[in-house]
Amino acid sequence: MGERRSVTPTKRARQKAETRRRLLDAATEVFLESAPMTASLDEVARRAGVSRPTLFFHFGSRAELMVELLRYHLADFRSRARAFHPGEVRSFVEAYLRSQRSPTVRLVWRLVDLVYIEHAEEADIGYWDLVAELEGRVTDVAGVAADEARQRAVVMANAMMHVARRAAHDQATDAEIEEFVGAMSRVAAAPPT
Repeated sequence: MGERRSVTPTKRARQKAETRRRLLDAATEVFLESAPMTASLDEVARRAGVSRPTLFFHFGSRAELMVELLRYHLADFRSRARAFHPGEVRSFVEAYLRSQRSPTVRLVWRLVDLVYIEHAEEADIGYWDLVAELEGRVTDVAGVAADEARQRAVVMANAMMHVARRAAHDQATDAEIEEFVGAMSRVAAAPPT
């Protein structure tokens, strides 16, 4: 009997991952051009170079595609945000808020609004990641104890998420953002209590 040759699982897994990435990239393009709830899924499949059934094989529904797209871009943004001016608070806050005006971050906010009720944990990941990032920076800048740094970071992150949403929706002026950045810098650098 001859040996049966088959595609190795790793090759198949790589192909599946590549198709998913192409679908997510195509969905990003299409959703940026029109609203995620009304965008053509046929167009997403076409741009990814696959059939509509293949799209639904990878993502069972429009809602699942939106949740996966949210995860995809949140992971990318979180990894990029960690590199914003290591060790500094003021520069980090400025870069974080400036980044809210990028098309993909704006798309993340729209997706959060659409899927939040059923997938609150996805949106909350961004918040808790921001808390952790600020906590480390507050500890470095002000030399405060971990508990106090955590308390400051929770308050700062909550306020930052509010201003970030406003920036993403073009509701925050440059002057408002600059004033906010100054306030966050003062909170971070305040002597330990």
